[in-house]
Amino acid sequence: MTYHEQELIDTLAGVDALVHLAGRRTQRDDPPMRVWPFAEPNVRTFDNLLHAAAHNAVSRIVFLSSIAVYSSANASPYRESDPARPLNPYGLSKLYGEELLAFWQRRTGTKASVLRVAALYGHGERISAVMMKFVSDAQAKRTLKIKGNPHTTVEHLYVKDAVAAVMAALGEGSPGGVFNIGPGSTFSLIEMAKAVNDTFDNRGNLEIEDREGAEPRLAAYLDVEKAARTLGWRPRFGLADGLHDMWGISLGRTG
Repeated sequence: MTYHEQELIDTLAGVDALVHLAGRRTQRDDPPMRVWPFAEPNVRTFDNLLHAAAHNAVSRIVFLSSIAVYSSANASPYRESDPARPLNPYGLSKLYGEELLAFWQRRTGTKASVLRVAALYGHGERISAVMMKFVSDAQAKRTLKIKGNPHTTVEHLYVKDAVAAVMAALGEGSPGGVFNIGPGSTFSLIEMAKAVNDTFDNRGNLEIEDREGAEPRLAAYLDVEKAARTLGWRPRFGLADGLHDMWGISLGRTG
């Protein structure tokens, strides 16, 4: 859905701070080299939102960007000081949003923060990411399957750590800026699968379809030291901690 400027002006009346999380993510059938699917939801809507924020004199904006503004063209770990080299059209649309916000900040003086967030996991997240696929299968007592090298590493951040980063960026002492928000490390597919099975009472229900001679593919990850220094934020949930908290929420307990 695209929100038009007048709707957003009405919605933001009396608002002091704005957190922008909405956007269209990559779908399986998206053309791999086309940006147009993201133009309306990720660019035009954000442009309308910034006009509405300026109309209402919103004093602080936090924009959730993505690790997808980086790619294999960047060195690992990814640092905010590196030139962004988007991974795909979605990442390109997020980078455009960052630049659009920086333009508005220069013109209006609004304090703005950009959070480049790693892939998230948590209760209710869609199952397209490998972590959520494992969780869905473990909850249903299905066999978790790893295709390829089980020691290939990935990076996922628990959603409560992302929320804590947003709150830190909204704090009175936050100077604004661009910040990487991730777990600060990676873990292997087999570590992740075993942790999910242990948490969701599906122990041992794991199948590895290993390609003989395949080398582990070490995933790039986000350097989060700038967020630690500037915002006082660090990830609090390790892999087991995040999964156990998620399990409690799925049972209706407080996490």
